Amino acid sequence: MNKTIVKVLITLLAALLILAAAAGAVYSIRDNRSNLNDINAREERANALRRELEPLKSERTELENEQVKLKLSYSEESNGVSAFSVIFSDMSEAIYTSVLPIMKQFGYVANVAVSGAYEIGASGKLSAAQLASLNGEGWSISVAWNGEGDGAEHYASVKAAIEGTGAAVFPAVLYTGERFAPTQAAALRGAGVTDIIVPETTKLSDELADVGNSGIVRSAAWDREGGNLVILAGISMHEDVIFTAVGEGLNTPLFRSMLDMLRLHENGIAVKSLGERESYRAEAERERAKREEEAQTRLAEIDARIREIKAEINALYVKYGAEMQ
Repeated sequence: MNKTIVKVLITLLAALLILAAAAGAVYSIRDNRSNLNDINAREERANALRRELEPLKSERTELENEQVKLKLSYSEESNGVSAFSVIFSDMSEAIYTSVLPIMKQFGYVANVAVSGAYEIGASGKLSAAQLASLNGEGWSISVAWNGEGDGAEHYASVKAAIEGTGAAVFPAVLYTGERFAPTQAAALRGAGVTDIIVPETTKLSDELADVGNSGIVRSAAWDREGGNLVILAGISMHEDVIFTAVGEGLNTPLFRSMLDMLRLHENGIAVKSLGERESYRAEAERERAKREEEAQTRLAEIDARIREIKAEINALYVKYGAEMQ
């Protein structure tokens, strides 16, 4: 009897174990299904989040790229295009007979500096009519001074002589002395001179070398060694370049070569007379201010939209759950 009871108990125990195992399997399946449903739901939320994020992130990237381009473009353009001027200082008749035709072929103008009334109409020198004609062609006529005597008186005297030919005088002086001092600069400025052109070979006094030297511009001989590098440096540094030249015995093939180089780099440097250079700089400043205003307006719009996009992205993460981040 005891054996029979034992067998029954064993059978019941086995049945219970089987039922427990079966129940565990059922719960396991349900749990797995629940986990799978959670995974699927999370994946669906992630996909939905990606779909809504994608256009926002794409727009933000485009705006950030535009932002960088605008800043780089404005940085480059704000410096403007350099100006190039060449001043003929010897009043040689060759300036009219040889140089003018070459400059006209290129569509360029230049400048003439007059040292004194005695030069106008002298043998081998420009006549009054030729000087006025050059001025009519767009060339600037100014004064040259070697530093002797009173600078203001010299400027007034030569200015009157030039105006007597019918040509207008641009208020610039090409200084041809060996050393330029503050007293000389003050005298010329007092006479109404706006641009004082001092060759690189002329020594500036320490007082002038240490200050901003408003109105003082350095020049170089057009045929100096490395003249092409001076032009390239001007383009790179966004600085004006002024060369001096003499018409008598001008190396025309080399001069043409320089003009060819200027034409090649015309996007970075513009050939102007001294008078045109002045108005060119003023116009460039107006354009710079206009571009700055336009750029700043657009940059402000971009900044505002990027901030909106960031807020929209944060809202989406809140909507779909922080675990989506």
